[in-house]
Amino acid sequence: MPCRVLGAQGLRNDFYSNLITWSKSTGKVAVGLGCNVYMWAKNKGSLSLDLPDQEFISCVSFSDGDLILVATKSGRISLFSQESLSLLDEYFNVGDGCSACCITWFPNSTTKFAVGVERGEVYIFEIAEDFSIVLLTQFKSNQQQVCGIAITDDSKQMSIGGNDNCCTIWDLEDQLNPKLKYFLPHQAAVKAIAYCPWSKSILATGGGSRDRTIRFWHTNSGTLLDSIKTSGQITSLTWSRSKKQIAATFGFTGVKSPTMVSVYSYPKLNEVTQVEGSAYARVLSAALSPDASSICVASNDEAIRFFKIWDPSERTILENHDNGLFGSDLIEMSEGISIIGGTIR
Repeated sequence: MPCRVLGAQGLRNDFYSNLITWSKSTGKVAVGLGCNVYMWAKNKGSLSLDLPDQEFISCVSFSDGDLILVATKSGRISLFSQESLSLLDEYFNVGDGCSACCITWFPNSTTKFAVGVERGEVYIFEIAEDFSIVLLTQFKSNQQQVCGIAITDDSKQMSIGGNDNCCTIWDLEDQLNPKLKYFLPHQAAVKAIAYCPWSKSILATGGGSRDRTIRFWHTNSGTLLDSIKTSGQITSLTWSRSKKQIAATFGFTGVKSPTMVSVYSYPKLNEVTQVEGSAYARVLSAALSPDASSICVASNDEAIRFFKIWDPSERTILENHDNGLFGSDLIEMSEGISIIGGTIR
């Protein structure tokens, strides 16, 4: 059961939007509702941002600090302070006016972020000392709309999912000149993308309605490690930081057994927990809590639900090198995992 439910009247039923974000620094949740953005905090209620124009919101994203970005269907990006609610800067016409679909901040940075747009391009920006938004570089990542972006904790690799049924992996050693490494094929749009926090060369990707499969990849070789077929359109993937588990949220699922959230073990891929939904409930996107124990999900019934999945008091897994994690002796050897064999006589 959800531990809290918020009404979200005006939430657009759109798979390609990313309309919810959870601040690591303040615990506030921001939601894009129609042409407005509201920020909610426990015991404090909600406040709205004073947006410059009435445009449909397509994505919102908190930095690890005070900042929040708001992007629109026309490609406008606005930068706000979540503390003062003041508008700091605007960047116009990302992708010549096409929709900005997703925003991802670089880990351990409060100034650099990537934006994926409707035309299949990714823009990398940096925020200057005067809070102006500066374009660093742009590149074509997919043949159709960008649906999701994930970046490794060391900021050396980026994975980009698109509506062309493909996820691409890029080398970011030179962030001004990203280099394509691998194409990861699917059978539907790829919105859900997540790097494993305790084994950084494992990437999980989830496909849309015609795919409904979570795939696990070795990012240093582009090898498919394993996959699991699910009952629904996968709209987000969230790894646990304290357990070897991953949570998936679903859009369209079967009417007979509708599911909003499922948690799977890794690498065995056993289903650990399942959250049932109503027959026509559809999770559109999700965000992880600051303590990495809960997720809040935005659904098409105009509601935001909070689910506590993991224990926040459990110790964070810093790095895991267990045998069998990659399902391949060769890959495990390349990752420095020792294989215990028999005795030579």
